[in-house]
Amino acid sequence: MSHPDFVGTTVTVGQNSTTEKQLREGTFKTILQRGQDVSGRVEDDNASPVSEATVWAGRKYTRDRKQTTSDAGGHFFFHSVQSGEGLFAVMAKSHGADAKTVNVHADMSEIIFQLKAGSVIRAHVQDESGQPVADARVGLEGGYGDPSYDAYEFTANTDSNGDFSWDGAPNQTMTFYIFH
Repeated sequence: MSHPDFVGTTVTVGQNSTTEKQLREGTFKTILQRGQDVSGRVEDDNASPVSEATVWAGRKYTRDRKQTTSDAGGHFFFHSVQSGEGLFAVMAKSHGADAKTVNVHADMSEIIFQLKAGSVIRAHVQDESGQPVADARVGLEGGYGDPSYDAYEFTANTDSNGDFSWDGAPNQTMTFYIFH
């Protein structure tokens, strides 16, 4: 269940006979909790604003993950974020991606991301005979708790020479999957 002014919730049918009965009879009621408004800024290492940065609130592949883009002044805003510890991440072209865990609560200070110069990852994909593989899909892989898996979203396809690059990768260990 979701509503833009509230934090989403999940109701599972089949695990609780009372809930299932109420759902089937149309008498089920749930209370949605209001979330917190969260704002922040994305800056470079000289404190200049970074516009058009992609900013996320929440872990990848979770129902409450939200995405926005920083404006010309580097500002971003999220409406109705769940209170408590939350993961926030940012990626911007030519800047290193960054992520941090923040305690979300009413009247909290804005979140400041100060991005350093980005790392560039370049790779070549070829088959067993040494021929380039065009249009191979490349993406981040990992497990829950791994920052590259939980925070960042990167996918690309190789070009006709079998090459791909990521301008703005974080300077940390990351695992990629590649398939065709």
